[in-house]
Amino acid sequence: MSNWSKYLNFNTVVLSIVGLFLIAKGGWSLYRFRDYIFGSGFISMGIGFILFGITNGFADPTPRGRLFFKIAVPCFLLGGILTAYSMRYFLRF
Repeated sequence: MSNWSKYLNFNTVVLSIVGLFLIAKGGWSLYRFRDYIFGSGFISMGIGFILFGITNGFADPTPRGRLFFKIAVPCFLLGGILTAYSMRYFLRF
């Protein structure tokens, strides 16, 4: 039995699906509208959500979980900043 199976629960599946949706939406935005900032931000946040789901909400104390945490937090930050910046005309800042 592998170590991955004990981390597959409902939260993992839901967060991974949200991450895949964000990656798909970002890819569609890159392909269809050529909105590079918004698309890159959504793809980055999607990667962060998938890693967040795999580590069960960053509760994985193993070296793999700590590595995913170190990758996912910058992905969340970068994705949030890029997405907020791309929406600057809607958010008025």
